[in-house]
Amino acid sequence: MNDRVSTAQMRRPLQAALPPWLVRFHVTPQPALRLFCFPYAGGSASMFRNWGAMLDPRVEVIGVQLPGRGMRWEESLEVDFGLLANLVTDAIVRAAGSVRFGFFGHSMGALLMFEVARRLRAQGARMPECMFASGRPAPHLPLQRQRAPLTSDADFVDELRRLEGTPREILDNPELLAMLMPMIRGDFALLDNWCFEPSPALDVPLFALAGRSDPHVSVDAVAAWAQWTRCNFELMTYSGGHFFLHEQARRLVRDVSDRVVGLLCG
Repeated sequence: MNDRVSTAQMRRPLQAALPPWLVRFHVTPQPALRLFCFPYAGGSASMFRNWGAMLDPRVEVIGVQLPGRGMRWEESLEVDFGLLANLVTDAIVRAAGSVRFGFFGHSMGALLMFEVARRLRAQGARMPECMFASGRPAPHLPLQRQRAPLTSDADFVDELRRLEGTPREILDNPELLAMLMPMIRGDFALLDNWCFEPSPALDVPLFALAGRSDPHVSVDAVAAWAQWTRCNFELMTYSGGHFFLHEQARRLVRDVSDRVVGLLCG
């Protein structure tokens, strides 16, 4: 019992030290790098819960937790993309400390990651050591879908099935879908409120990840992220559709870990 109490007491300050926007799933006493991970639309920080066990032990995983999900379930959703990016940027600046850090984002998360990186540069703040843009066309490319329909939930679900951008486990579970529908609609509204603004490329190594069978995000569209870095760029492709990061989780996390370790050792 005392050991359990001691463990809880040790972990509580570590989590409390983070803003509510960020979730730490494993304790790394002296991390060499913190990897901030941005979820896709309709997702939460918990999708990265198991990454710590698969990454190099020197890497600490911190999930980005947006309002209206996880422990922030009762909070109002944020549909202003610019304001959201500002708030996440502030949280990461406070949490990064003096430790080196990197970004990983999938789909909507890749876009949010990109906007946070641009805000860090604009503020003259420390930049990530690396960025992993997964399952998302490069930001300068035109929108690949129609704007979210402001119709019935049934029509909206049909559109989600067509886009194949929401996990089937959610769409096929009526109770879970009903519970998550406001969040999913909110995230689509969030994406609809984003507007591309040109800017110089980033001085950050950038890795782009694509599913070879993704019906709505082509490998070429993901490869176009190369225009957004002045440093090294690498395209990595995986079997599977839009959610290849789940289908190929072990290989993907191993690839991420290898690239991060290469930077740490370089």
